[in-house]
Amino acid sequence: VVILTLPLLKVGLLGLVSLHEIFTHLLGFVFSDGFFGRLFRDAIALLLYPFIVGIILGGIYYAIKKQRMPYLMICAWVVWIITATSLAMVIK
Repeated sequence: VVILTLPLLKVGLLGLVSLHEIFTHLLGFVFSDGFFGRLFRDAIALLLYPFIVGIILGGIYYAIKKQRMPYLMICAWVVWIITATSLAMVIK
């Protein structure tokens, strides 16, 4: 299944990397261009993904079921791992 959908997966991962670059650029206005400024900027940009996905998924689930979404943290961790892996592949 992965081999058959490889072109779609590539587009999706490149979209994640592009979104990370947008977040990094926007956070560049807040943090300095020194070592620690870049470190905080990249760390916060990487942590925005699970936060945004968690809010969206949890909000949709709560709107439908009127209770907290089970396994929401696991979904957030999966999104973070996919994002970190795609960024590591681009850096390579």
